Amino acid sequence: MNRIILSSARHDWRTPAYIIDRVEAMFGEIGLDPSNSLDGTGALRHFTPGQDSLSQPWIATTLYMNPPYGRDVCNWIQQLVAECKAVHIGHAILLLRVVTDTGWMQLLLDLRSRRDLFQDGSLPRPSGNSLRCTLQ
Repeated sequence: MNRIILSSARHDWRTPAYIIDRVEAMFGEIGLDPSNSLDGTGALRHFTPGQDSLSQPWIATTLYMNPPYGRDVCNWIQQLVAECKAVHIGHAILLLRVVTDTGWMQLLLDLRSRRDLFQDGSLPRPSGNSLRCTLQ
């Protein structure tokens, strides 16, 4: 795995407001943000650090997640995949650095056939550039 991706001393980066605006435009509302306890994504539910998100059930019609970066990202993706396979999550949007040679990315790609939308390319910018998406 790329050492640069794992080198940050900080793993809890906040989601920029313009991304939350786009997620809410797609979902209407975010039912669960399991990785957020501080940055106010406006999710109906979230977990605090003391609640340990990875030991909680993730049940939601809509889920948005900007998981902690670093070596623990695999645990977050494994939890998401398990919840998707158990049909506990209707739709999910994740904010991730795409690293195709990782085991966790392969887990996500295995779910691709189960999802309606998989974004290709980079994040939309506040300048108004549109999302580039592939419909399945």
